[in-house]
Amino acid sequence: MIEIVETKDYEKICKLAKAGGADMHDLEKLDLVWMALVDKEEVGVSGIRNFEKYYVVDMLAVKPEFHKKGIEKKLLEAIIEHAKKNKIKTLYTMFKKSHREFGLEVGFKLINFDELPKDYDGACLTCDQRGETCFPEPMELNLR
Repeated sequence: MIEIVETKDYEKICKLAKAGGADMHDLEKLDLVWMALVDKEEVGVSGIRNFEKYYVVDMLAVKPEFHKKGIEKKLLEAIIEHAKKNKIKTLYTMFKKSHREFGLEVGFKLINFDELPKDYDGACLTCDQRGETCFPEPMELNLR
């Protein structure tokens, strides 16, 4: 059984982000983080930054041995539920090309970098690996 809970435990967040292959910079900027538990084992995390009119999904990481078991989707569903409850109409994120299909599958659409909000400063934009070893693609999910 997959359980999703909010957490503020920075040590656990960092541990799970690293185990799931997430970039480790700017984690302290996350406003809310959810953790996925499978049979009480901590297996993944997702985090957002709240920009008042929209959220940025700035982290979604699951331990490799738990990939493709619906955990990523459950973590994203927690974010969407929270956004709707708070009348947020749009989510933005950056998916690596290897995760593009997952993003499209859950309803995100690809957009151009110039379509991101002007105040967007998600971790991928400031990462020194962008365009070097990492090629993220901006995506948007309209919740209306």
